[in-house]
Amino acid sequence: MIAGIGVDIVSVKRVYEASQRWEFHFLQKIFSDSEIDYCMSKTGKAVSQSLAARFAAKEAFKKALTASGNARPLNWKDAWVEHTGDDVPYLKFSSQLQKEMEPFNCHLSLSHESDFAIAMVILEGKNNS
Repeated sequence: MIAGIGVDIVSVKRVYEASQRWEFHFLQKIFSDSEIDYCMSKTGKAVSQSLAARFAAKEAFKKALTASGNARPLNWKDAWVEHTGDDVPYLKFSSQLQKEMEPFNCHLSLSHESDFAIAMVILEGKNNS
């Protein structure tokens, strides 16, 4: 059963401008070290697109969690995007949040195209039978 859905779209330009204005402070406040490393391994506009997609993932996750009835304040680094060996994105959680996420399977989809990045998160209740 779907417990919550969240979607968010982000302007790549907005993320680029924030990263230029606030430099590494912006990156360290919002993103995990692994997210920064992954995005910085890209070249050109793909860096900002990847950062924007991860920003959107964090926002989409907050929306999905709220829709599931588990609204609570979150820090930016409570959830972050990692990748499987096949480069499939998924969300990882801080140790405190991981316990709260045990009742759910979390599904993540990311996409970006030129000027925008989008993320969708679906929280699916685990079948206890």
